Amino acid sequence: MEPPRYPHTLIVAPIVMNMIMSKYALLILVLHAWTAVLRLVLHMIMKPLASGDYLIALIFRLLDALVEQS
Repeated sequence: MEPPRYPHTLIVAPIVMNMIMSKYALLILVLHAWTAVLRLVLHMIMKPLASGDYLIALIFRLLDALVEQS
């Protein structure tokens, strides 16, 4: 037995997808770019934190500030 065929889906589905993509394509691109920037910023912040360099630099900056105030 042959499965039922739905030829109208071959025509309607691409049209609907085209409408959805054209309407939300800019939003999707902006969100994608924003998440890429956010991931880059988080990577730049977290990588030094993971290595400990950022914490050491922060401690030295605090010590310098305390020495300058006294």
